[in-house]
Amino acid sequence: MPAGAFEQRIDVHLNLPGEPEIVLPVEGRVNSPIEIVSRTAGWEADLGILSLGQIRSAEGAKAELSLIVREGAQENVKVKLAKDAPAPLKVTIGKREPLTPSTSRIALTIEVPRGTRPVNHWGSNDEAKLARILLDTGLPEPKQLQILVQFLVEE
Repeated sequence: MPAGAFEQRIDVHLNLPGEPEIVLPVEGRVNSPIEIVSRTAGWEADLGILSLGQIRSAEGAKAELSLIVREGAQENVKVKLAKDAPAPLKVTIGKREPLTPSTSRIALTIEVPRGTRPVNHWGSNDEAKLARILLDTGLPEPKQLQILVQFLVEE
């Protein structure tokens, strides 16, 4: 399971008269030696969601995030996109920069380019509507990091 927040549900069918069904919501967070942080962008770490808001196509938008890599993972971490970023997002992954002897930083830029056609990746934490960026870490655990991106592009 990728590091970050998750929200799932379990459907249980009971062997009782009328065969009732119970839905169990499951929410949680998979922690890792890599943490996603941002001072300026609309990053909600508890939800694993980057909110870019409503974007005018003529202006575009850009968010600067950082991947903080802690002791034990620094030498082996090799972050790359697990698959192409969903259109129209452009993702740029920087090089690892040491912050302290036991911590380093990798810059991560997520951009909606100017001139992007109208698109709706809005939703109130509805993973089906949000754009999903999946990063491979190069580590045995977590193998991947997930970033959900919430935005709406208007003319």
